[in-house]
Amino acid sequence: MDFFRSFSYPTAAAPSSLPDASAVTAHIEESCPEHNDEPSDTQPSAAATAAIIPSTVPKDCNPGGLTLETDDSVSDVSPSAFPHIIWEAAAFGQADFPEIVECLMDTGANLNLIRPETAADLGLTPRRLRNPIPAGAAFDEPGSPPSASFTHYVTLSLSSRNLRWNSRTLRAVVAPNLCSPIILGLPFFVRNKILLDPEQRTAIHKETGVDLLNEDSLPLPPPPKAHRLERRKKFRKDWKMCIQELKEVCAVRLKQLESQDLFEKLNYVAAIRGTIEILASQDANNKLAAKIVNEYNLDVFEPIPHADLLPTDVLAHLPLKDDYKPMKTRKYSVPRMLRPKFEELIDLRLHQGFIQPSSSHFSSPSFVVPKAYPTALPRWVGDYRQLNKNTITDLPDPDAPK
Repeated sequence: MDFFRSFSYPTAAAPSSLPDASAVTAHIEESCPEHNDEPSDTQPSAAATAAIIPSTVPKDCNPGGLTLETDDSVSDVSPSAFPHIIWEAAAFGQADFPEIVECLMDTGANLNLIRPETAADLGLTPRRLRNPIPAGAAFDEPGSPPSASFTHYVTLSLSSRNLRWNSRTLRAVVAPNLCSPIILGLPFFVRNKILLDPEQRTAIHKETGVDLLNEDSLPLPPPPKAHRLERRKKFRKDWKMCIQELKEVCAVRLKQLESQDLFEKLNYVAAIRGTIEILASQDANNKLAAKIVNEYNLDVFEPIPHADLLPTDVLAHLPLKDDYKPMKTRKYSVPRMLRPKFEELIDLRLHQGFIQPSSSHFSSPSFVVPKAYPTALPRWVGDYRQLNKNTITDLPDPDAPK
């Protein structure tokens, strides 16, 4: 028996269990015209019980007026399994850049779930649930105790890969040994108004029409363009407000400078003399540097080569006590006067290959210290105290008893 179909028995003849082969054969012979030339007066009742028969019954045999399925209609039968609906979303954590995470869309789940490893990679802080959530497998016996219990959750937001659509902040329960990095359940679809169509493989946002599974197929509609006269009127209004605010700020600043008596007459002779002295000292420093290089044959004043040109036989490995421990330290602010120099220093290190863009939450704060010479780049200082505490060292403990 490859396929099965059901038909109706009369209520009076309805068996309490599955009939045997002789009963089914007798019923077919009584119902099929080719086996019984005389019409039967017995009509099937509205109340009926289903019996299972193989699909190899003759095509012209139609007991009870039902259409039996044959081998020709195999393509109409639903397959036993469909591929899962996976959405590659951009997850935002504590890092400045999003991370692409595979999310399993499951409308049968009443929770949003996330792996603890994924939460740690995104830098999400776990929070304890007020009441633990018991969980069990679908094949557990009824009445058996739950096989797992979830006690923590995290908050995060998801976006499409092209960043055209952003979800509302959602809560995901931390579930170890999860089959997918993130499972999106009913709270995600209801809160974000997502319409999931498994047949068409689409997940459409009702308000904007964006398809999360086919992001390039439904672009966002362009914003309505205002009339030319309205744009000109708005520009003039903004321009007047900007000029008025600028005048007020400049007037306050002028009063502050006048009260501090900072407007002094410029001594042109002293200014020219100071510039000449600076140029003369620069010339003297350049000559002294050239003399030292020629005398000792040093190349210390040459620019640092690219990282690819440095030797690679000297490597360092830093074993950590906890690989998933985030760096919870405050960030240092950079003075406004040093920001251009700091940006220039960052661009220089990027060009030399010593640093690279990263979205990892394992980062240590840094700051700059100005040098005595005003035109020199500041000194870049990194705060590695938290990293040193989490590093396994082979040095003896100074506090250990001798």
